Amino acid sequence: MPKWDYVCVNLVRSYGMNYRRNGIKIAEWKDKPVFEMMQSLGDEGYEFAAFDGQNYIFKKPVAAPQQQPATAPVQTARPAQVGQPTPGQPMPRPAQPGQPQPLQQRPAQPGQPPQQRPATGPQPASGLRSLPQRPTAPDEES
Repeated sequence: MPKWDYVCVNLVRSYGMNYRRNGIKIAEWKDKPVFEMMQSLGDEGYEFAAFDGQNYIFKKPVAAPQQQPATAPVQTARPAQVGQPTPGQPMPRPAQPGQPQPLQQRPAQPGQPPQQRPATGPQPASGLRSLPQRPTAPDEES
């Protein structure tokens, strides 16, 4: 079944003849006779279809979209392994020393939203670099 592209042209007689094509005012058609407006749409491939009392309705056939050959192999998506990015998702970057680690998502259970959990490894509590802990001797405890 053919597909159609439609255009509605409204003629407004206010301070001359003004035309609106699909609601947009067309300055080039101002004060032109109706047949010239119809001729310019005919040059674009449109044909007159109807007049509803306010709008001139035009249509032209739309070219069918190109179909892929039926012999092309169909690629199926494989489920991603836990911790692996899915296709189209950027690879995670390793955290720089002294910067907070990004949150990793825990896989969601069916029917539950995904939960966030902190990444494993040492993380500073603030943006400041943490100092290594000094080992304490058993006799120095306070």
